[in-house]
Amino acid sequence: MTRYGTQEGGAVGYNPQSQGVRASHHPLLAFIADTHLWLRPGNTHSANNVLAFFNATLQRLGDKRVDLARADSGFGEAAFLAELEAKQTHYIVALRLQQPLQRALVAHTGWWPLGEPGAQGIEIASFDYQSGAWDAPRRIVAIRQHIKQRAPARGKTLSLFGDDPAYGHYRYSALVTDLKLPATIEMVR
Repeated sequence: MTRYGTQEGGAVGYNPQSQGVRASHHPLLAFIADTHLWLRPGNTHSANNVLAFFNATLQRLGDKRVDLARADSGFGEAAFLAELEAKQTHYIVALRLQQPLQRALVAHTGWWPLGEPGAQGIEIASFDYQSGAWDAPRRIVAIRQHIKQRAPARGKTLSLFGDDPAYGHYRYSALVTDLKLPATIEMVR
């Protein structure tokens, strides 16, 4: 969130609209019965304070239980996943496509096309993967979309394999989850 002026807590950091020029905030947001929002300085890493934010969100809920946490890739850190597992909260969390995960996506051979109407060009896979930061393997649900068949295709191209004709035609997304549902159900959640 770019800031024009001297708002409290604003700081110059990564901002795609004003890189290294303007102060900004890097918000954390939770949707519960109402919105729970923290504004962090713009030079904050996306994983900064996610555990404290999650616990503060749970505290606001009082005696209510969260059955499923869905989060973007800023929450895909080992400590956050371990906290969810310790609290026995089911989760679906997007992951950053870092190089080891990119290699695992390319090495995986179990992709299957989604056969639902309007889903041409989408393939999904499910496999166990252990990040170097994790204590144990976790389940990954991966999605790849053929760029020409799915305009505009969502996800990211794999920077390690962008020039490869077999992999450069796809955009990829990866979700980590503790759910044992079929991957097709998890993808549409």
